[in-house]
Amino acid sequence: MRLDALFPLVLPEVSGCPHPTLVLHLAMAAQRFCVESGAWVVMADEQITSDGVVEYDVEPATDAMVVRVRDVWLNASLLPAVPMTSAFGRTGSVTGYTHYDDRSLLRLNGNPGAGQLLSMRLVMAPKTSSTTLPDALALRYQTAIAAGAKASLMAVPGQAWSNPPLAGYHAQAFERAIGSARIEAVKDGVDAPLTVKRRCFV
Repeated sequence: MRLDALFPLVLPEVSGCPHPTLVLHLAMAAQRFCVESGAWVVMADEQITSDGVVEYDVEPATDAMVVRVRDVWLNASLLPAVPMTSAFGRTGSVTGYTHYDDRSLLRLNGNPGAGQLLSMRLVMAPKTSSTTLPDALALRYQTAIAAGAKASLMAVPGQAWSNPPLAGYHAQAFERAIGSARIEAVKDGVDAPLTVKRRCFV
């Protein structure tokens, strides 16, 4: 979905705002929403491992960025994330991975051998230069993204659409939506309450 499809949810309250500015603030709101909530999750293309090769590309979706690697499987085995220091100088089989946030690379902490299937599930976010969002994501969270855009636009001083008190109202709505989406992402689509194991203190 194009971000300008969300204009009707924002423009009536920021009349006079130039359309390029509106698109930018919608992209910024969508980016923050996705980064903080983890709501946009995709499966990366599967890769076949090579013997002795421990680093593999983390491929972002078009016009989007990888926020973090959420899950990694080697064949059917789910691998845990491990500290970067433990991913170097180790020999033997693979027991974990490290994600380089600055290089879009994933490093396995052992030799996977040849012909293994490496799968990754990624948390994504749009870039601030993005003009589109996945349809399902945009439709589900359009009200939240619009609230974020209105909050940041109304907080800009000296504009015809500036409105600090209303900016605070929309900012609170945006924060609540992020919190709700974060809980949904943690539950991973399972419709069950989150539980916390009780701890005994002596």
